[in-house]
Amino acid sequence: ARARCRILFRGAELLRSALPELAEIETRQTGRCLREYRAQLGRVPEWLEYQASYAAAKGFEGRLPPLVDGAEHVNLVWRVPLGVCGLITPWNHPLLIATKKIA
Repeated sequence: ARARCRILFRGAELLRSALPELAEIETRQTGRCLREYRAQLGRVPEWLEYQASYAAAKGFEGRLPPLVDGAEHVNLVWRVPLGVCGLITPWNHPLLIATKKIA
């Protein structure tokens, strides 16, 4: 969880420093107003920071979900990589939605 936390916070820093350029790219790509993208993309690094702080606070690694009634149930957790994931994002909010999904 710590490594994920550090990576997400670093990603938020890098993204925040590149926001003016990314807003212009998104405007050219989608045709929406630059003013709108500047406002919208200001929130994108916050998604990464939120997920990073959640991972740091909860630290899911090595933990199992609690059992409601341990006498009648068996709880198994298999952590298996699923492989490549395809993220479908709308044309008018590509960076915002992709960041939410990736975070």
